[in-house]
Amino acid sequence: MITTVVVAVLLAVPVLGAPLSASTEPLVGGNVGLNLAPIISHPTAKQDIIPNQYIVVLRLETTFDDLNTHVMAVRLCDEVSYLIRRHGHVADAFVSPTNPLIDGSGLLHIFDGALKGVAGRFIDATLDKIRTMPEVEYVERDQVVYAIHEPELGFSNLNQYIHDLNGGDGVDVYVIDTGINVDHEEFEGRAYLGHTVPAGDKDEDNNGHVPAPLRAGTGVTWVSKAAQAKAIEAIKEFRATGKTSHKGSVANMSLSSGRSPALDLAVDGAVRNGVHFAVATGNDNAGACYYSPAVARLMVTVGASTLSDERTHFSNYGKCVDIFASGLEILSTGIGSKNATHEWSWMTAFIPVSFVEQIGPASVSDESFYNADGTLDVTQFGEITPTQLKTALIRLGIMGNLSKLPPNTINVLIFSNATDAKGHPWY
Repeated sequence: MITTVVVAVLLAVPVLGAPLSASTEPLVGGNVGLNLAPIISHPTAKQDIIPNQYIVVLRLETTFDDLNTHVMAVRLCDEVSYLIRRHGHVADAFVSPTNPLIDGSGLLHIFDGALKGVAGRFIDATLDKIRTMPEVEYVERDQVVYAIHEPELGFSNLNQYIHDLNGGDGVDVYVIDTGINVDHEEFEGRAYLGHTVPAGDKDEDNNGHVPAPLRAGTGVTWVSKAAQAKAIEAIKEFRATGKTSHKGSVANMSLSSGRSPALDLAVDGAVRNGVHFAVATGNDNAGACYYSPAVARLMVTVGASTLSDERTHFSNYGKCVDIFASGLEILSTGIGSKNATHEWSWMTAFIPVSFVEQIGPASVSDESFYNADGTLDVTQFGEITPTQLKTALIRLGIMGNLSKLPPNTINVLIFSNATDAKGHPWY
């Protein structure tokens, strides 16, 4: 089982846009008192909570100056607590069976995008002081995040008409996962490593978890064949390139955890800033609304289907699912060599997103942008927002073909539909 922590995923998500509250399910608060910010966690995260490790989320109106002041205050509190623990006469009061930190506490990360806040390992004394700070909205217990796959289709039903050799051209695909085998022949030199978040990890893929969605989005024989794949790095880079050929950026996350408001806020913030974001529903055969980031509102949440157009036995479901895509027994790239392969079963979250990003219409909500048969009118294409792209993906999908769907689950199978009104390729 491949795992990381919510803090690591937060650092990997591009979070430059305005945040959005994504709390749609009840959260469990703790130690809520007068003038104290709540400590929260969701029941689904209970078994994966990391002791003494927290994400401190600041209020929406927090400025960068406020953030800097908060960081200095947290560091000061932690240093004072450390000195008292080491040298003060009340040192024993700060170490208890439920709070065993001695030298291992401190500030670990600072978030300065849509999500403003900090993360760290704090003893009770430091945590109590943090909760009294007026700029703190809430404190979330950090938890383990799991890479989504099931030890057990191809993409033939994704696009039955044509395969665009230039699909995804000019689109950057950012994959938040375990890394990329950048030397694999399938990527033709278009994949490279960006930012490695977990402390002590090397800039390489030692798991092979990421290539299935990556190959689906950028591989030689797959859907968006000309897209450029990148492991995580700062979103500012591709916004600042100024390349006229750059048509947009897509992010994919095949990771899942119990409900994390901080993670949901970060993903929605990225979408609000123009990143086309797709995430997996999760593979627990449960309601997707109980998992993050699947419950976040703005990105595309993708469930898994089989070659016979059934929901897979493991795919999550419910009102938080936006669309389904092939997700069973997918042959993908592997690690260890330039032509290694591996078979996965999981969510194929962004497969056509980089393709549609390349060809998307200016306003997919307007009837005038569609032909009589439901295909897109390619003469009116322009820049497309994440909200418009999400609408396009659902609108272009195959309606009503899926079976074995629980109640309140959308019945739409993803389909690129890259043809004109007569069924001919239009590029």
